[in-house]
Amino acid sequence: MIDDTVLRELTRVVVDAMIVVDRERRIVAANGPAERLFGYGPGELMGQPLGVLVPERLRAAHQRQTQEYVEHPRPRPLGNGLKLEGRRKDGTAFPVDISLNTLETPRGPVTTATVRDISDSEARYRELVEASIQGILVHQNGVVQFANPALVEMLGYSGAGALVGRPIDELMAPEDRARIAALREAWGRGSEPAVRYETRILSRDGTARWFECISSRTMWNDAPANLATMVDVSERKRAEEAVRASEAAYRALLEEAPDAIFVVDQRGRFMEANARACEMSGYARDELRGLPVAG
Repeated sequence: MIDDTVLRELTRVVVDAMIVVDRERRIVAANGPAERLFGYGPGELMGQPLGVLVPERLRAAHQRQTQEYVEHPRPRPLGNGLKLEGRRKDGTAFPVDISLNTLETPRGPVTTATVRDISDSEARYRELVEASIQGILVHQNGVVQFANPALVEMLGYSGAGALVGRPIDELMAPEDRARIAALREAWGRGSEPAVRYETRILSRDGTARWFECISSRTMWNDAPANLATMVDVSERKRAEEAVRASEAAYRALLEEAPDAIFVVDQRGRFMEANARACEMSGYARDELRGLPVAG
């Protein structure tokens, strides 16, 4: 347990912006970096409700998250993947990364929040997403929230607006919907950070294109969402299908041939034989495979 003096000294020596709130979500300590980050003067934040540092449109969701943390406190480090926003005194909003921890004090448990402005890194991240040659899609509660230019182009649309707001299952080939829905449900119940799968996505003209996808968890507007990174593998799938068709045609030709046909590898061992060859030699296919021709 630490007293108020130690708590104030702790916030003073921390380099990052640091806010301390009590169980009523009132600010009981804020260091200089926090005051400067949020545009307040010395001591102005003391006693204020935490909501003043949160954009108004996000306060209801933020209050629910804070209450959940108070009821089930656990260390939450910086870089935990939660994308949040802060609100400066002048009303401007900016993206932040926040770590949370709980300390016991004579006044009861308090929550410490270390806050970093990630405006620059957020901008760089958006640039990378926009410039990526891979398709990137975010869906939340089964509805598309974001699609990058690469994915829009792959599917033949003129802009992301044609995808945003549509049910994610509506974009999938009908024959894949049940399989992928079951996979997503199982993954949602587990602890794996990501899941890899292949599925067919319908392009604007209705044709289905194969994509290899990696889905991971993310946050979108302060709520859980899924981030899918997608690679178009339609050409590979066509090539695989061509190989399978070729193999099927080869086997049909082999079986239908009236003559005995043996296939031998470079070491002089039987690899394959048709029905006529098996009949003539008295061996079953499995018995012939691997036997030396000159044996």
